[in-house]
Amino acid sequence: MNWFNRSMIPRMIAVLFVLIMTISGLFIFREYYSEKSLYMDFLHKRQELIAEMKLDDMMGAIKQASSMVQNKPINEEMTDSLFRMLRGRMNKIAGDDVINAFLIIKENEAKDGAPAFRILQANDNLESMGYKPNTAYDMPAAIQDAFLKLTKEDNTIMTDEFEMGDAVYITGLTEIRDDLGHSMAYLVADYDYSIIKGTLIGFLIEAIIIGGIIGLIGVLLVAVYVQRRLKPLNDIHKLAEQAANGDLTVKLASKRQDEIGRLADVFNRMTERLSGLLAEVQRAAKDVSSSSLELQRGAEETAIAAQEVAGAMSEVANGSLEQQHSTEQTKSAMSEITAGAEQIATTSEQVAEWMREAAAQAGEGRVIVDETVVQMERIEAASADTNQAIADWTEAVQQISGAVVFIQNTVKQTELLALNASIEASRAGEHGRGFQVVATEVRKLAEHSKQSLQSIMQLIDVIHTKRELTERATAHQQEAVQKGMATVKTADETFTVIAGSIGQASSRMEEYRSIAQQMSASCEEVFELIRHLNDIAEQSNDHTARVAATTEEQSALTEEISASVDSLLALSRDLQKMLEQFKVNVKEQ
Repeated sequence: MNWFNRSMIPRMIAVLFVLIMTISGLFIFREYYSEKSLYMDFLHKRQELIAEMKLDDMMGAIKQASSMVQNKPINEEMTDSLFRMLRGRMNKIAGDDVINAFLIIKENEAKDGAPAFRILQANDNLESMGYKPNTAYDMPAAIQDAFLKLTKEDNTIMTDEFEMGDAVYITGLTEIRDDLGHSMAYLVADYDYSIIKGTLIGFLIEAIIIGGIIGLIGVLLVAVYVQRRLKPLNDIHKLAEQAANGDLTVKLASKRQDEIGRLADVFNRMTERLSGLLAEVQRAAKDVSSSSLELQRGAEETAIAAQEVAGAMSEVANGSLEQQHSTEQTKSAMSEITAGAEQIATTSEQVAEWMREAAAQAGEGRVIVDETVVQMERIEAASADTNQAIADWTEAVQQISGAVVFIQNTVKQTELLALNASIEASRAGEHGRGFQVVATEVRKLAEHSKQSLQSIMQLIDVIHTKRELTERATAHQQEAVQKGMATVKTADETFTVIAGSIGQASSRMEEYRSIAQQMSASCEEVFELIRHLNDIAEQSNDHTARVAATTEEQSALTEEISASVDSLLALSRDLQKMLEQFKVNVKEQ
C-alpha cells in the first residue's frame, strides 16, 4: 500500500477503473433489458404467427365447435372427428418451450363480476389433467389482467411471468375473430419460463463478457496514457529533493505549455527567489547577532531599576492594606451598632404599642369589674329578699300546721259526737232513725276530712324539707356572693395598679425609643464617614497595587526581554550555521 499512497498515478487509475466499470455495468444492464424487451416482442409476434398459421385453416371448425359447446351439453358427439382434429392441432402447437396450448370461449354470463370461460379444446397434456371440452376454465389472475388489456387493434398480448403449481409460465393470449371481426374463441399458449430465463441469462452473460472486455481495454489505455503524461512529475520530484537538501542552484528544463510546464516554471522561479532570500537572511542574521548583544546589556540595567521600584511599592501597598483592614473592622462594628440601635428602636416601638394595648385592656377590665360589683350587689340584695321571703313562708307554713292540728282535733271530736249520736239513735228506735242517718253521714265526713288532713300534713312535711334545702342553698349563695364581692374589689384594685404601672412603662418606652432613634441616626453619620474613609483607603490600595503590578510586569518584561535577547543571540548563531548548509548562487550572495 505504500506505493499506492506515495504516487497519485495508481489512485487515478483506480478511480478511472471504478468509473469505467460503472459505465460498463450500466451498459450491461441496458443491453440485458433491451434484449429482454426484444425477446418479449419476439414471443408476441410468435404468438400471432401461431394463431395465424396454425389456425387459419381451422376457422370453420372452431366456429362449429364453439356453437356446439354453447348449445349442447357434453355427450358422445363431443368426441367426433371435429374435436379430434382440434386436439391434434393443439398438440402441434405445443412443443419445445410451449407446454400447453388450448382454445377457450367466453360465456355470455359473467361469474361474480369477472368474465367466465369454458374449454373448447386442449392438447393431450391438459386433457389428461381434466381440461376436457365444455368444462369450466378457472383463469389465473395474470391471464385475467392480460385479457382485460386486449383491444380491437391488438388481439394478442403476453402476460408477465407468474407461478402456477410448481412451474413458472409466460402465457400468450390471442383473440380469434371471424371475417366480420366477431370474437369466436381465444388461443392460450403457456410458455416455459425456465427456458426463456435460460435464454435471457445467456444474453446477460454475453453482455457481461463484452462489457468486461471493453472496461479492461479502457483501463489499460487510460493507465498507459496517464503514466506517459505524468512522467515529468518524477523529474520535478527529483529536483525538489535536491533543493530540499540545500542545493538551490538546480533548474528544471521544460518546454511544455500545460499544467506540468507551468509547474516547472514556478519551481524554477521559487528556487531563484529562495536563493536570494537566504543570502539576505544570512546578512540579517549577522546584524541581529550584534544588535542582540547591545540589547542584552540595556535589559540587565532596566531589570535592576525595576526591582528597586517594586520593593518600594510593595512597602506602600502593605501599609495601605493594613489601613484598609482596620477601616473594614471599624465599618463592620459600626454596622452592628447601627443594626442594634435600629433593633432597639423597633423593639421599643413594639413594646410601647403593646403597653398602649395593655392600658386599653386594663381600662376595659376596670369597667367590667365595676359592672360586676353592681351585679354582685344586686345579687346580694336579691339573696336578702329571698331569705326574708323564706322566713315569711316558714311562718305561714307553721300557722297552716297549727290550723291543721286544730282541724284534726275537731275531726276527732266530730267522730266522737257522731258515735254518741248513733248510739242515742239506736236507743230511740224508729224515732231516732233519721238522726241515725245524719250521724252516719257526719262520721263519713269526718273520715274523709281525716284523710285529707293526712295528705295536707304530708305536703307540709315536704314543704318543710324543701324549705330547709332552700335555706341552706340561700346561705351558700349569700356566702359565695360575699366572697365574689371581695374578689371583685381586689381585682378592681389590681387593675388600678396595673393601669398605673402600664402608663409609667409606656412613658419610659417612648423615651427609650427616642434615644434609640437618635443613636441610630448618629451611627449612620459615623458609618458614612467610615465608609468614605474606607473608599479612600481602597482607592489608595488600588493605585498602589496597580503601580506595584505595573512595576512587577515591567520587571518580568525586562527579564523576558533579557531571556529573549539570549534566545535571539543563540538563534542568530544557529541560523548562521543552518544557512551555511545551503548552496546558493555566488552572484546572489
